[in-house]
Amino acid sequence: MKKKTLKLKTILLFLLVVFLLFSVTFKDYFFSHRENNYGSEKSRIELKLKKAGHWVIIGSPIYIDDSDPSFNWTITEQTQPWCNLINGVYVIENVTVDGLYSGNAIEIYNSNVSFIIRNNTFLNADYSNMVLLSNVNNSIIFNNTMKNGDYVGLRLLNSNNNTISNNIIKNISSTGIVLSESNNNTITRNIIKNISSTGIVLSESNHNRIFENRVNSNGNRGISINYESNYNNISNNIVNNNSGNGIFIQNGDHNQILENIFSDNGFCGISLGNSDYTVVVGNNIERNHEYGIFIVNSGSDRNTLYMNTVKENHFVNVRDDGFYNQWDNGAIGNYWDDYGGVDANDDGIGDTPYNIPGSADSIDNFPIWDDGLEPSVSLTPPGNFILSSNVGSPDTDGIFNLNWTSASGAVNYSVYEYSAYITVINSSLTLLTNETTVLTFPLTDYSNGTYYFIIVAHNLYGNTSSNCINITVVIPPSPPGSPGSLQLSSTAGTPDNDGNFTLTWTSASRANNYSIYRYSSNITSINGSLTLLIGETDLLLLPINGYSNGTYYFIALAFNDYGNRTSNCIEVEIEIPIDEPEEFPLAIIIIVIISIVGGIGITAVTAVLLRKRKRIST
Repeated sequence: MKKKTLKLKTILLFLLVVFLLFSVTFKDYFFSHRENNYGSEKSRIELKLKKAGHWVIIGSPIYIDDSDPSFNWTITEQTQPWCNLINGVYVIENVTVDGLYSGNAIEIYNSNVSFIIRNNTFLNADYSNMVLLSNVNNSIIFNNTMKNGDYVGLRLLNSNNNTISNNIIKNISSTGIVLSESNNNTITRNIIKNISSTGIVLSESNHNRIFENRVNSNGNRGISINYESNYNNISNNIVNNNSGNGIFIQNGDHNQILENIFSDNGFCGISLGNSDYTVVVGNNIERNHEYGIFIVNSGSDRNTLYMNTVKENHFVNVRDDGFYNQWDNGAIGNYWDDYGGVDANDDGIGDTPYNIPGSADSIDNFPIWDDGLEPSVSLTPPGNFILSSNVGSPDTDGIFNLNWTSASGAVNYSVYEYSAYITVINSSLTLLTNETTVLTFPLTDYSNGTYYFIIVAHNLYGNTSSNCINITVVIPPSPPGSPGSLQLSSTAGTPDNDGNFTLTWTSASRANNYSIYRYSSNITSINGSLTLLIGETDLLLLPINGYSNGTYYFIALAFNDYGNRTSNCIEVEIEIPIDEPEEFPLAIIIIVIISIVGGIGITAVTAVLLRKRKRIST
């Protein structure tokens, strides 16, 4: 009985030792394995975020130069997942670029193609530009956030026909938006605030439209038009709580300031210096800390200001130190809350002039009298007029003229184009010319399609639209020739991780069918060493499946009866991850062996000691 009890105790002791060793070993293995799994899961989550269409770029800018084959739009769209070609327009969207205060967030140079930058966040640029467009035309910058920059939020340099819309630009150390030597751009519906200096600056830039923006709480001016910037339109903006002027025009002529609100600014609501032929109509100018309107010096001549509401400015409502400035239009002037005259005949116009302080000795001959009645002066927009063209039905060469009759009372006209019937004038239309005074407009180089046109007549009291006409262009086909150019691309990743992807190519004009070839190096000519994947297909895509690791080169060839044309050659690199089976850790095997040997040794020693003890006891 004692022997059995002794054996049982020995077995229990051995099992206890083995259990303790396994507990320590598996505790370390379990937690280290769980950490590895957590890291893998985190990587999978990040990959899912990228596939869902949002990318984060840290420390290096987006850089595109369409004059450089290594950085042009084509190579960018082919190699970067955040750039896509949608209906012929390049789109960059859903990207966060953190410059880490080391440079610009995005730079685009020498581009004439249409592109859209939308729904992105750009932040933390250093002493440079958050967004820089240089020699760029035909872009749309829409619904982005630009913040925390050390210099400029968005700069256009020598760039034309761009639209900057619905962006938030804030917390920039110098300027929100800068246009330099840039014409015919539109800045609309942006929020520009908490800029250390000026919200919007134009320099040597003409025929730009700035409308429906909120420009507030900036460290100097709200809007600044400088250095020979002419024929710009600033309308329907809210410009308030800026530390300097609401708007300052310096050395700019023929600009329009229409129907804005300039309030609670630190110096003036509107200030003009060395600026001529400015039209200031329909603005609310109130509660500015010094002047409501200030014409600074004798270099500001022949400006026209009327139908403005000027009130509650802290120092004085107005001062004119220029020459020959007109404070009414011959029928109506401005509303001044400090006007001391009367309106005895109750026609809404004061019976005596309003004297404008300043060295110019100007007067408002027809100050608006505020008695709750509208002035009886007739203020009407241009009369009706008719648009036509000299085009055939259809037009066969893409060259024609638009002609219209004169609208009574019109000062000038604008010409718009759209892809459908035009019922309202808005920013979706293409402005072909602005403020023309002639009654005809020539158009050239139109391709096959249907185009819609409308003319808008302007004067200082409103706008009148013409009828909308449509012109269909059908140009007879050119004599037969070999196929036109085509572009090959793929859906493969960089590198591709499963060996399954699709080759796609653009349609080549005059092509009857296509062939696709593969080779092991860059393809420069079509010869017998290439592998033909598909021949004489009229499709524009080819699925590729089951490719193994390696680098493959592909090219497309377009055919017709008169010749053939090759596409670009593309490279696809495949790296399929290898799933290695999980091996039982060697350390655990060694520990188990040591545990078993140790247990046997302990058991043997215990048995010997018990045997000796028994002998001694006998």
